[in-house]
Amino acid sequence: LLASGDPDANFRTRPIYTGYPSSGTSSGSPIPIFNVDGSVNLTAVKAAVAAAGGSLPGTDATQTRMLEWLAGKGRSWRLGPIMGSTPATVSAQPPAYSGLSVPKREELVYVTTHDGLLHAFRSKTGVEMFAYVPPNLLPRIYQMWAANSTEQRQDEDPNNFTWILGSSPRVQDVPKCTTSGCTWQTHLAVTMGAAANRFVVLDVTNPVDCSSGTCTLNGANFFKVVAHSNTSNALDSKMGGTWSLPSYFYTGTGTTQKAHMALGSGYPVSSSPPAGQGQYYFHFGDVFSASVPYAAFDTPVQHTNPGALVDYAVIAGTAAAVDGNNIGDATYQADLGGSVVRYPLGGASGKTTIISAGVSHPFYYGPAVLKTSSATYLAAVSGSAAERNEASGVESKIFVMKDNSSLLSLAVGDLCTQFSGVTTNCPSTRARPVGSPLLLENKPDSSTTRIEAIILVYDPPPETEPCQSGYSYTIRLQIDKTSGGSTSNKLLSVRKDEGRAGGLSIVGGGSNIAIALSGKGNDKPTIVKVVDTALTSPPTSSPKVLTESWREVR
Repeated sequence: LLASGDPDANFRTRPIYTGYPSSGTSSGSPIPIFNVDGSVNLTAVKAAVAAAGGSLPGTDATQTRMLEWLAGKGRSWRLGPIMGSTPATVSAQPPAYSGLSVPKREELVYVTTHDGLLHAFRSKTGVEMFAYVPPNLLPRIYQMWAANSTEQRQDEDPNNFTWILGSSPRVQDVPKCTTSGCTWQTHLAVTMGAAANRFVVLDVTNPVDCSSGTCTLNGANFFKVVAHSNTSNALDSKMGGTWSLPSYFYTGTGTTQKAHMALGSGYPVSSSPPAGQGQYYFHFGDVFSASVPYAAFDTPVQHTNPGALVDYAVIAGTAAAVDGNNIGDATYQADLGGSVVRYPLGGASGKTTIISAGVSHPFYYGPAVLKTSSATYLAAVSGSAAERNEASGVESKIFVMKDNSSLLSLAVGDLCTQFSGVTTNCPSTRARPVGSPLLLENKPDSSTTRIEAIILVYDPPPETEPCQSGYSYTIRLQIDKTSGGSTSNKLLSVRKDEGRAGGLSIVGGGSNIAIALSGKGNDKPTIVKVVDTALTSPPTSSPKVLTESWREVR
């Protein structure tokens, strides 16, 4: 619905905002890009950029033209490239562990695009309700806009693609408690990937009202900018590029309940960064413990560099071990050095490295973690289908652990030789993962509940057949719950689909697996397949979608 036959129509009425926790008198309120009369709100926008530690290049005239372009002027297709972003949906019914009560909340889908916007779409219609641009990204957007005269301002050479906002929104209900009780908000955290060493947190508790049939924004403060990492000099000097997706969990109960957030950071973001910038893990204790939310955190922990032979950083998402009430006892951070580190309660004290696979087995994707009433399980897969260069003799490996002890470790290409019963549809040694695994507790019939790991890998075509699509494999493993020995683990199935898989999730109330596939050529369009094998009997009511070990649809 962001397509328009007339690229200059209605762009001045598009609901695009920026904002900062404290910018002039806004105090986190949305700052519209356009005034009511349609003119660009340039003074307020530049004040937000300055508050976020930046300066907008150019003149007033060119800055105005850039903001008009951002809103759609001269663009027949106004939705920027969606790359590296998994949508997050916020609906009316919060999880059972949340104390939030917003019975008429309209279901919105949030996703980021590489023109720098976080979009909020109404799920029923696809209409954009509003969009937010982090103010620190506006100078980078200007540079991209000024360097290219094409409609989308992106270079036609994929090697010169400008990464602006390639990250997945992370949504969580968070409590703010005092001795008299707790109030709840829905927070949306966005890290900024390759573009910046920043994150921003919005309060999106109830931004839209559609009860009358016509949707309107809920007042001047329909969302609030709760936090921006630029508010802390300590964060700025230590934090590298925020490729890592954060994890939320709680500690305490009742009026002592606290919300925590943890995330890793990767490469330094400039050619001459502050000494020691990058490769750090951050834990924010109670996110409301300071006068400015998300401003209080443990001393950042730098991972040990495994050597100078590889580019090393933390880009994998952070995973948390939580129970059914989202109470956590540990977080897990993987890195490109082939390590997975466990942090008790998210902090640095007592951290242990539970997987040391070495630099030949880098972790691009965060592990999946499942905490049951009796044990904590972890699954991780090394490598990535996005790797440009394949090291000779190096394969992706699957690692499965129970209570921090190894249950299973084997190469993806060895699956069918390590297990009996499945001898067809086997991936080759060139197969690599396209995302994090899934872990779930499944009861497909009246038998004992079992733990399953679901892994999606892509096997590219041979170099001699570059026009082929290759194949994607959905691997289902049953994880032994009792003995801890690999002989009791089972390969349940391997599903083979033609095309490059882009993602994996659980749908249908926990009953089926959905796979996004993209082929080459007009006869092989991008599709979503739903695997018909039921995962539970009867289907559970929640979660609707489980992605990278957390619930994104609520």
